[in-house]
Amino acid sequence: MSLILAVETGICAIVLPGSWQKPVIGLDISSKGFAKAHKTCQKLKTCHLIKCLDGKAEDLKNIVKSEKFNAITFIHSFHHIGNIKQAIDQSRQTLKKGRQLIIAEYSPERGKKEDKYKRFTIKFILDLLIKNGFRNILIKQPEIGFFLLNTKI
Repeated sequence: MSLILAVETGICAIVLPGSWQKPVIGLDISSKGFAKAHKTCQKLKTCHLIKCLDGKAEDLKNIVKSEKFNAITFIHSFHHIGNIKQAIDQSRQTLKKGRQLIIAEYSPERGKKEDKYKRFTIKFILDLLIKNGFRNILIKQPEIGFFLLNTKI
């Protein structure tokens, strides 16, 4: 089982017909995100693969209890999280050993013209991952102001 944080963008992007076709759990604080994901999964006929949980990433362990995940993905969601350090720690605790944490996020270089969201530097996230025991961190920056991190515990 995999966990996607930010249901609105995450599940819609990952659960596509003919591609992944494996169950995922989505965690979001927004019922708007669930509604949008549900409309998309109905069109794609993938609703049977998706379970949505309401809650915050920094409370992940309490929400999923003893569940462990093959992958945890944060998709443009850090600006919604009150305590990033706690969210990363909770992710580490609920990720199966040797499995992946994936982060797709905007960085300060992108600017704030379109929105008022806080941005995190690659260095800030990298330091946080290392402090939480993540290793073999792969960083890609496909365009200025956007980065992808892939790491394992």
